[in-house]
Amino acid sequence: LNLLQAAKAAQVERFIYVSYSRNIDVDCPLKTAKRTVEQAVKESGMTYTILRPSSFMEVWLSPIVGFDAANGNVTVYGTGEKKISWISLHDVTQFAVASLTNPVAQNAVLELGGPEALSPLEVIKIFESVSGKTFTVQHVPAAALQAQLAAATDPIQQSFAALMLAVTQGDEIDMTEMLQSFPLKLTSVAEFARR
Repeated sequence: LNLLQAAKAAQVERFIYVSYSRNIDVDCPLKTAKRTVEQAVKESGMTYTILRPSSFMEVWLSPIVGFDAANGNVTVYGTGEKKISWISLHDVTQFAVASLTNPVAQNAVLELGGPEALSPLEVIKIFESVSGKTFTVQHVPAAALQAQLAAATDPIQQSFAALMLAVTQGDEIDMTEMLQSFPLKLTSVAEFARR
């Protein structure tokens, strides 16, 4: 919000904000903050684009949240069967840059996902195929994440628990129309795994 106010004071004409997917809808401080800023951006008077990406590959397919591909150990939240439109943060950057000149992005909210929706279990199979390893998989039930959310005492703990719970619900985004307006090449999970 401070950045938004500074942009208005500096008479910035265009503001691009990265939020998160409309489907990530578990109440938490992060959700409240993201949606509050979205509303302020819309009311700012500047031409705006709000990007709402699905789960970042660089975060959710990394050791920071239990996806340790290098050692073949993965934590799956929930059953791992719900599909998610994993997206690379580099692809979100491409959308941000393209939004500067694409009229479709003017005063618009763009829901963004990767080129395919895959369940966490399908993602694991891709990583196993690329690495030649069989992964050890541990599941954290949704009920355990709900209990973790209920017991969380600070905003960061609450937000992490809520995001993990949201992952159990999936986040499938059909990119067919978006890619007609933004003909970008998106990173697949398989490409990300090979890197």
